[in-house]
Amino acid sequence: MAQQGLRVLHLEDSPDYSALISSFLHKEVMTYRGAATLAEGLAEIRREAPDVVLMDLHLLDAVGVDVIAAVVKALPGFVPILPLTSSEDATKAGNFLSLGAQDYLLKDQITQKALARVIHYSIERKKHESEVAALRERIARGEKMSTLGTLVAGIAHELNNPLAVVQGYAEMLLSEDIPQRHKEKLQAIFEESSRCGAIIRQLMDFSKGREMTREKVDLHALLLRLARMMGDRLGSGHLRFEGDPALEGVGLLADPNQLLEVFTRMLDNAILAVRDAVDPQVTISTRLSGSTVAIR
Repeated sequence: MAQQGLRVLHLEDSPDYSALISSFLHKEVMTYRGAATLAEGLAEIRREAPDVVLMDLHLLDAVGVDVIAAVVKALPGFVPILPLTSSEDATKAGNFLSLGAQDYLLKDQITQKALARVIHYSIERKKHESEVAALRERIARGEKMSTLGTLVAGIAHELNNPLAVVQGYAEMLLSEDIPQRHKEKLQAIFEESSRCGAIIRQLMDFSKGREMTREKVDLHALLLRLARMMGDRLGSGHLRFEGDPALEGVGLLADPNQLLEVFTRMLDNAILAVRDAVDPQVTISTRLSGSTVAIR
């Protein structure tokens, strides 16, 4: 028994045959929509995609495989098509299926129950084909991710050594007697190289399929640090941080390096958007409302 309530689009230029198919489908509690030309059928598809398309291969404005090809191109991938053909065209059934049809029916042999049964079968078959295609795509994507993971692991390993040198020299210079203004810049170098090291570890975790870790993050302190770190890109006084005092010391469960990466990219976009202005201004503001934090 076919599913009830299905929307069926029928491409047929014979009013009498359209009326016959319409009566069959109404008895099966299906919604019938007719189109006498390919152009009308394509317009119906654009207006609302049907659950299945029945079609004659000889329309007023198109003939044969051109009808199937045009309908297949216009339809969503999950909608099956069923050519209703004459006995003379039955020898072309292989072409129908290779072009995207799920099945075909001979016009002079159609009955109400046979039509309902084939419609039901075609929908189930199309659903199965879509599921198989999705599964194949997931498998292919998994293979690509495995290859990407290997590549990422190699790059991360190569970056670790020079990064360790940067961190080492920065840490060594911080212990020496140098002006405070230089120490602040060295501290930024050390902290950011440490963050790069954490990102590299995340890449290594990704290549091995591990989940990222979460910890309590002081969001107020993280954004303040980011504002200070990137303030020089706009010049003194052009990047401001207006943090809600109520947010100070409030913890957020997250991966701090991923969070910093997100806000760094957002702030970088903001700076790029205004840097050519006469008086560029970027403001980071936060507001705590109950258990929700708004960041602007």
